[in-house]
Amino acid sequence: MKLSETQIDKLTQTNDIKTHLKIAIDVDSVTENDIIGEENHQKLQTNGQVFTEELQNKIVYINDSAILTCKLNLPTDENVEWRKNYKPLENSNNCMVMSKNGNHWLAISRASLEDTGQYTCICGHISTTADLTVIDEALSVVVDLPANIEVTENGNIDIECKVNLLTSKPVWRYKGEILQSSGRKVIQANGTTHKLMIMNVTLHDEGEYTVDFGNVSSKTTVQIQVETDLIHRKQITQELYRNWIRGALALKYLKIGLEGFSDKAVHKQHNDLMENLGNSCNTCTEASLLPHKPDQCPQQRKHQCLCTKDQKQKSRRMCPNGGFCGNVYNQIVYKHRFQDPLFTNTDIQKWSSDAWSVGTCFVNTPGYKGKQSAKELDCSGLLSMCINNTDIEKMLGGVTIDGTIDAFAKARGARNDILHNPNYELSENQLNMFIRMFKEVLEIKDKHGNTPLKGEPGVEEALRLLDMVQQNQIEINLEHEMRELREHGMSRLEEKYQTSKQQANFIAYAFEYCYNML
Repeated sequence: MKLSETQIDKLTQTNDIKTHLKIAIDVDSVTENDIIGEENHQKLQTNGQVFTEELQNKIVYINDSAILTCKLNLPTDENVEWRKNYKPLENSNNCMVMSKNGNHWLAISRASLEDTGQYTCICGHISTTADLTVIDEALSVVVDLPANIEVTENGNIDIECKVNLLTSKPVWRYKGEILQSSGRKVIQANGTTHKLMIMNVTLHDEGEYTVDFGNVSSKTTVQIQVETDLIHRKQITQELYRNWIRGALALKYLKIGLEGFSDKAVHKQHNDLMENLGNSCNTCTEASLLPHKPDQCPQQRKHQCLCTKDQKQKSRRMCPNGGFCGNVYNQIVYKHRFQDPLFTNTDIQKWSSDAWSVGTCFVNTPGYKGKQSAKELDCSGLLSMCINNTDIEKMLGGVTIDGTIDAFAKARGARNDILHNPNYELSENQLNMFIRMFKEVLEIKDKHGNTPLKGEPGVEEALRLLDMVQQNQIEINLEHEMRELREHGMSRLEEKYQTSKQQANFIAYAFEYCYNML
């Protein structure tokens, strides 16, 4: 039996059995041509638009989010109306509709029992309808993840659990970090069964996995078995950790070797400045000083200069003591290799009395304000100062320093590789390469082939200690150091997750979901 849309509408609008019977009898008078003619007429009225993807029935639970989606064959966002139980639906704080390029969405942020109903998306004379059912039932895990999973390295594992209700996509985590399906890891949901599959597992896949369903969760621990025995594996792992600690010690010994020369260089530069300028001042501040006229600014990033920070200029003035502070400011800029000193590392009022208040301007990361000796700076700060301060290059007899491939720049890169290593591991080859870089700094040669740092205080001792580290002659106790590093890393990870969780909101989630569907 074939019914026209008009007849179907009549059937759905009455419960009178006699009317149903009359319409059924009248079907005999509806010809195939009549039906085709009506369908063609409807297509003309909708300009050829049809739903290529229709709304689907959905079941969610109280406080879950719900998104209904459909798609038209033509990319129009006009003349589209949403209805709930045949009544027009409007945007609200909890419900909104969105459309883009023929895709249409209805999003509900926190579903309640009142949101249960029939939802329809209408475009002209065509429509698509689906039921949304909101259920008030507590979700629980009925089959937990296994307590422990053992797998051989390069093998595959399936981590699976079941819940009692259909639910939105769960959140899988590895050591607290959210996982997504990508590469070797695949996340699947089949009804109430949720699975994480990992292919070709490695040692880095070992650890704790959790799956969260809102207020309930389940967890398991994965252990990777390697072909070598466990004792040998532990030795390998500990050796990589030990090498990392040796690298950190080598970095400490490089700092010791640079301290004596750095103190001498900073004080010499300050004495020369004071002698040449022949004046002093302790009244100007970062908020009051106008170092020069804006059109005479020598700084690389002019928008960061004090001459442009206050556009009114009335709140700034030239140094009243013969322009002393402005002259020091300009000299620091000129002596900086990239004309980009960091004045947040200094106290202008101390320029005439404190050498290190000038020296820290050449460190290119914040956090060094108030430091008064090389011992108070870390190795990164000392290396940065040596790279950026052209007076130091001159004091070393014209050694090659360019900030990119010179010995100081390479050592700074090695320092970053060591301290930013995510697993606190170094191979023996990496460690030896880094130590060679540190030695090259302390044994750097000038244009005449001399080694100007070799005679500085602490350099010979630092080189001796670096040799001991390289030859593995320094006793290292791993247990305490590694426990602190692991705890620090996990606490930072938890802080990062909580911050991102607080910043999340429903609107961002809904738009992200919708655009991912495109």
